[in-house]
Amino acid sequence: MTKMLAPIALLAALAGCVTTEIAVSERDVAPRTYRPEATTIQRSVGMLRKLVVLPIVLQTSPEDQESCASPCDWPALRRGLAMNAVDYLEDDRGYKVSSMDPHVETASIGLEPEALADAARKLADFARSRRAGAPPAELAALVRDIGVRADVDGVVVLHGSVTVVTWWDWAAIYATFMIATPIVLRANAYLEADIFDVLHGHLVWAGTYDKALAITSPPAPATMIADLFDLIEPALPAVFASPAAPAKQLPEGATKPTKEVVQPTIARPAEEQTRKDTEQKPPPSDDAFPDPHNPITHPWEMGW
Repeated sequence: MTKMLAPIALLAALAGCVTTEIAVSERDVAPRTYRPEATTIQRSVGMLRKLVVLPIVLQTSPEDQESCASPCDWPALRRGLAMNAVDYLEDDRGYKVSSMDPHVETASIGLEPEALADAARKLADFARSRRAGAPPAELAALVRDIGVRADVDGVVVLHGSVTVVTWWDWAAIYATFMIATPIVLRANAYLEADIFDVLHGHLVWAGTYDKALAITSPPAPATMIADLFDLIEPALPAVFASPAAPAKQLPEGATKPTKEVVQPTIARPAEEQTRKDTEQKPPPSDDAFPDPHNPITHPWEMGW
């Protein structure tokens, strides 16, 4: 009996390990929807006051919930993570958050659910590479398109995986007296949050949550989200955010008019104008005042 309890005690001890960290954090982050006022408050990702959360990308194992050795309700887990992400970022960190996840009440931005889910998968794949800054041009354009449609400063991608012990794993532990323990060590819950700024389409923040599960069920979604986003800084207070001036839209087919440059006319005093005109006249010629002693101009003086 003691030999059978030993593996259980070891696996239960392993189940308490939780690791969270900030994997990416850019310092210079600019908002899109407002103009920040001068303040001594320092913010990086917190400058992105308005966020939209894409559909969560979550891999779960086993797919057959009946095989789980401990309770595992995958739809409830997905729904809980999506809802708690919005609640925590708004209530505990001061962001204004909307969600495109089908498990949360959403407003349409003109994209089909399949397109949003595909965008989330593509951005999650890029974020796993841990390359801060600019993604490929196609992905950067995708971020900007979603952000402009949702009228936000940042796009949030939640993704991860959850693996729990199955009845088959549990049977192997008992049958081999812990020889099969390494099989069980793969049971864990991993969750990551990546935030892209809409102004440039760059990855500016990433945080991770990693917990060994061993023989236990996944933690409550609220607990996972709180541990994950406990690392993120609060949003810039609304008092320091002024509305951005909307860009003027021209009618379709219209072009921006060009201004005609007119040289200004400078009025001059009358006497100055008279002096200028006099200076500009050519000097009189000799023909204008004939010489009376010149025989050419007065031939009668010569007796002709």
